[in-house]
Amino acid sequence: MGHSESSIANKLDGKGIEVMYLALEYAENGELFDYIAETGSFSEPVTRYYFRQLISALEYMHELGYAHRDVKPENILIDSDFNLKLADFGFTTEKEISQSRKGTYGYMAPEVLAKEPYRGKDADLFATAVIIFILLSQHPPFLRAEAGDRYYKKIIHANWEKFWEIYEDEGFSESFKDMFSQMVCPDPDLRLTLEEVKNHEWYNGPVASKGQIQQEFLMRQAKLIQTRESKKPKASKKKDKFDETADETDDPDSHANKSRKRKNKPMYKKYTKFFDVADGDQMVNAVVDIAKKKHYKFGKSPDYFRVEIEAEKDGNRVSMTINVLKAPEEEKRCLEFLLDSGDKLLFREVYETCKKYSKALFSY
Repeated sequence: MGHSESSIANKLDGKGIEVMYLALEYAENGELFDYIAETGSFSEPVTRYYFRQLISALEYMHELGYAHRDVKPENILIDSDFNLKLADFGFTTEKEISQSRKGTYGYMAPEVLAKEPYRGKDADLFATAVIIFILLSQHPPFLRAEAGDRYYKKIIHANWEKFWEIYEDEGFSESFKDMFSQMVCPDPDLRLTLEEVKNHEWYNGPVASKGQIQQEFLMRQAKLIQTRESKKPKASKKKDKFDETADETDDPDSHANKSRKRKNKPMYKKYTKFFDVADGDQMVNAVVDIAKKKHYKFGKSPDYFRVEIEAEKDGNRVSMTINVLKAPEEEKRCLEFLLDSGDKLLFREVYETCKKYSKALFSY
């Protein structure tokens, strides 16, 4: 059936059409993620202030019968009074037991990553443990909660002494270590419940006052503005890629990708030529071997699968970062090459050397 010109005009004008909209509270102080990433870690009293608010938000959700399933710093907003607001309920579910793998990999509980049936509420609490670790240290405790991760592997085997040795310079309190270790246990039945978290010694430690929080965040805001202003005149570091098929996938979670693109945060290129390597240390060590053989200066990260290389030839210099990336759903890994500064041709030469060596060493 055709439409009259008047009915078409009404629809084009937006008249006579039923629409649905959602009005949200404005969180004018942005994401918690930005404060951590650009102004540094928090003290225990400040972290505890926000951890208590986050637990309160989850407790309210859980009592209503919902699990969030994507708790992370990017989804924690700060309002005008510097209070925490949990946001982005796109993965929320009423199901007691879930099977679909939802969320962001770095914050997923091991049972979620393993594609096992899981309780969304348990997964939420697991993510909060990762978040408070980040708030206190400015970096995650592990990349993924699975056996292939060299840090979480220590947790799986209850090798806590070795795990905490890695982070001995962070100054974590013993009560925090105790609570964290019980919140990230591989077995969800052995983890602390929400009520047990609230009764833990660390949770009930000294908390920053509202005045202290406001003073702290006003200082951090100034630092945030100063940092961003200082970056404006400078050319951003160029990150070159050399692979026939590169796929832009900063975060495996697609809606997180869009968020980061809008904020002009660094995007990385994930290569699609993966090797059958079960342990990321193998590829890191291979890069180190290449650097030694070619007499490149190099630095191996103690916390990530990453090597920084400086090379020099015929008066030209190049600085680059090489990361080991893992395929989302299988034990395959690849090398990611990022040009930090220097000669592009020399960068290409180092890249080709590493590529040739990797192909000889590993299988597709």
